[in-house]
Amino acid sequence: MSNPVISSMTFVQTHKPSGSTSHKFDEEEQFHVDFDRKNTVWQLPEFGHICFHAQVGLGNIAADMANLSQLVRQTSHTQATIVTPEVTVFPKEPMELEEPGILICHTDKFSPLVVNIMWLCNGKPVTTGVSETTFLPQDDYSFHKFRYLAFLLSADDVCDCVVEHWGLEKPLSKHWDMKPQMLTPPSETMEMLICILGLAVGLVGIFVAATLIIRGLCSSK
Repeated sequence: MSNPVISSMTFVQTHKPSGSTSHKFDEEEQFHVDFDRKNTVWQLPEFGHICFHAQVGLGNIAADMANLSQLVRQTSHTQATIVTPEVTVFPKEPMELEEPGILICHTDKFSPLVVNIMWLCNGKPVTTGVSETTFLPQDDYSFHKFRYLAFLLSADDVCDCVVEHWGLEKPLSKHWDMKPQMLTPPSETMEMLICILGLAVGLVGIFVAATLIIRGLCSSK
């Protein structure tokens, strides 16, 4: 088993969000420091006891911001390549009616980091129960981001994750409907009956095969 890896990442850009510095533990974001809001956002509350001052992250971002201004001048304000996002919506765990659940909108493989992600449920914007990660880097220099929605589900709930990005001519919407999820797996009783039926069919097959073999031996004498 591999040892957990602790890593950090800082990004800055000329458009909002202006910058962020994040810390990850074993590929899970612990927290990030938001440069525009000047605060620390904890993604994993169990790590909230760790002493970390937002000013440390803000200082790193400010230094990188000064370097960015110089790099922009050196490159004659050449714009970076725009990569359009891929969007997937899925539940964190199997969801049941009238039970709390969490939907996840994964916005993946996009650049630059100018993106707007919002939830629509039954055609209306939802802001309660919404949380998100900061921008997470990938090996190909693109980024991805998770946005969560925690709410109580009913049979008629229909939700959409709507993503706006510079690379999209119009907002990209990914649909999630509760009704297809209502096809529940077989009950324990049904599973038991299926197992018994399968065992019975197997025993019959063995009996038939044995009978044919015995008959074959007898006819050859």
